[in-house]
Amino acid sequence: MKMATVLVVWRDSLARTGWHDSHEPIPEPSKCTTIGFLIEDTEDHLALSFGLAANGDLYNILVIPKEAVVATKPIDVRV
Repeated sequence: MKMATVLVVWRDSLARTGWHDSHEPIPEPSKCTTIGFLIEDTEDHLALSFGLAANGDLYNILVIPKEAVVATKPIDVRV
């Protein structure tokens, strides 16, 4: 099974637990970079798998809302 390999730059939510000084700056959302097999691209989201078995089974799936996607870039992987 042939799937496109892509690099996705996206913004993720950030949570801080516990008590914090009210004068501390509020942290920015995290900027993430992920490389994976593109298994779904809809108007709403991108879905990536981090592994692909010979029988087509997928390993670990990440779904990223399109609102969070900053950039995507195809990656040419030759095996």
